[in-house]
Order: sequence, then structure tokens, then C-alpha cells
Amino acid sequence: MSVDLGFETIGNATCTVFDGGKSILTTDPWIVGNPYFGSWTHKYEIPVKQKQNIFNAEYFWISHGHPDHLDIESLKLIKESKILIPDHYGNRIFNELTSLGYKVTSVLSGVWIQLSNNIRIKSFADWNQDGLLLIEISGKNILINVNDGSLRGIKHNLKN
Repeated sequence: MSVDLGFETIGNATCTVFDGGKSILTTDPWIVGNPYFGSWTHKYEIPVKQKQNIFNAEYFWISHGHPDHLDIESLKLIKESKILIPDHYGNRIFNELTSLGYKVTSVLSGVWIQLSNNIRIKSFADWNQDGLLLIEISGKNILINVNDGSLRGIKHNLKN
């Protein structure tokens, strides 16, 4: 299945967003591996086409450092991709991924970032090193990706 403009979800926290039939953004791509020392597994096998859509994304957004959101086995499969992360206090995830050779951008909280003609995002880092993501599709629809975060204590840039 290929979506022209829209999104599809799979698994724990993975969402792929499309524009013009192309995968633009995938969130928290836990696709392979068994995090938490093998105690977590996928309930169902991810269909081949959805895996292709996930891994063909231009951008990957990682909300926080829990292994079911930032899975090292899955990250190895997107080594050459553009990774976006919330501007967490201390930049630990940014620093570690950058030192491993990943192309990482820390997204300033509360600022819209245009990813394609019809897709833009706004990230918010929270007090607990998690991140909330707003995904706007075609200026009409907004997805709210809360992850393990809280709607309280969000870091916000008051300039925008």
C-alpha cells in the first residue's frame, strides 16, 4: 500500500507520513530487534511494504531514549538518513548519535519545520527528556504524537 498524502501507523510508536506518494517522515522506528533485553517484541510481523515505506523516509524523528523508540538495531538500518530529535536538555541523544556518525538535527521546541510541500512538524521537548510532535498535513490535519511524554512541562520557544 502506498499513500499519496497522509499517514500510516504500525507497532509501538511508528508513524510514516507521505507527500506525493513519497515517505517523508517516520517516527520512532522500532522495526527490528527486541528491546529491553529481549523482553519486548512485536505482536505482529510488519508487512514488507510498510517496512519499505518506513525505511524510505527522508527524515526520522526520535522522541526519546527508551529502546522501543530509539532502537539501536533499527537505527543501524537508517545510518545514512536525516534524524530529527527534540532539543532535550543536555543534548545527550544528539551528542551520542552524532559521535556515532549519524546526521542529527536538534529541532527547536515550538518552531514549525517544513519537511515537504504539504508536511511540516513542530516538536516540543518535555521536562522528562521525552518529546511531543505535531505533524501538519496539507495545512488542514494535525497529528499529535505524544509518545511516553506528558502534556505538562513542555519546553517552548516563546519567540515564535
